[in-house]
Amino acid sequence: MGTINERVQKDGSTRYRALIRIKKGGKIVHTQSETFSKKTMAQAWLDRTEAALAVPGALEAKQYDSLLVGDVLRRYREEVAETGGFGRTKVAHLKQLEGMELADLPAVPLTTQQLMAHLRQRRAAGAGPATVGNDLIWLRSAFKYGKHAWGIPLPVQAIQEAAESGRISRLIGKSKSRDRRPLPEEIELLDAHFRKKLPRVDQRTPPMRLMMWLAIYSCRRLDEQCSILRADLHRESGTYLVRDMKHPDGSAGNHHTALLPEHGWLVVDEILRTVPDVDGRLLPVNSKTVSAYFTRACKILGIVDLHYHDFRHEGASRIAEDGATIPEIQQVTLHESWSSLQIYVNLRGRRQRRVDFIP
Repeated sequence: MGTINERVQKDGSTRYRALIRIKKGGKIVHTQSETFSKKTMAQAWLDRTEAALAVPGALEAKQYDSLLVGDVLRRYREEVAETGGFGRTKVAHLKQLEGMELADLPAVPLTTQQLMAHLRQRRAAGAGPATVGNDLIWLRSAFKYGKHAWGIPLPVQAIQEAAESGRISRLIGKSKSRDRRPLPEEIELLDAHFRKKLPRVDQRTPPMRLMMWLAIYSCRRLDEQCSILRADLHRESGTYLVRDMKHPDGSAGNHHTALLPEHGWLVVDEILRTVPDVDGRLLPVNSKTVSAYFTRACKILGIVDLHYHDFRHEGASRIAEDGATIPEIQQVTLHESWSSLQIYVNLRGRRQRRVDFIP
């Protein structure tokens, strides 16, 4: 497989060129060479390189020497994530990974040690264990897809080993469950604040008061709330269609019918009465704008550590407090897993002071 060619230079010295050329089916599939001042050095290099190339998969890996981790992430994002209905947050995480030092490393020979160094670097920079764990989750998804769909020998096993070592060393971990609910006093403050600000409704000025109340009664995520179509409301059955609902396998085409409690229909009626039909959506607004308005309102009112998503928890808690079973809560929230609703079991029959929507 390898040869050593002796060449005499103009100055009279001798150089030894070690050459490896591999053929398959009569075609050259790999060529590699190095030049040395001594024949023994050339032979040693030849022996080492031939032994390395004899390892199963090594020759295939050589074809991808220039392939970087960032190249794999970028191709996966463009080919799968952005066309497969992945959520905005997941696509953004992939883009973030593409801009990190990890993205500049060669992809095929990526090692567990290099991945562990990435985890330590991320934690030292202030990222939490769940966020850092997501790095590996998305990297593994991209590498698994690339290995099977593109036929590239990407080291999925190295990522799995890094995840295991990361959990043992507590560099990565699951996110802590959040049980923050808006206090009745906070809801009253927000209701009064948003009632004062009733701007013209367009993409830049969301009807925040109505959105807040619909978030509570429907238990919908913000993006889902902004995607409800007026044509998908079914007042007689008390249900509506949630299109492209968030799911780990992709949201595109993941449509589900949800039950909307009676108080929620009061909010819907008010929206239909006051919010113009711009594009067929119940709420023709941008979710990023809603988030900005909500964050600003909390800052003005002095409300600390309240997220818009906490309205979803508030809504599910109210249903549980009214004595609903987990399957009955699921009809509204559309949680697939019962375990994610266990937090509400102990709330049955324990109704707290409650503020409700008044048109």
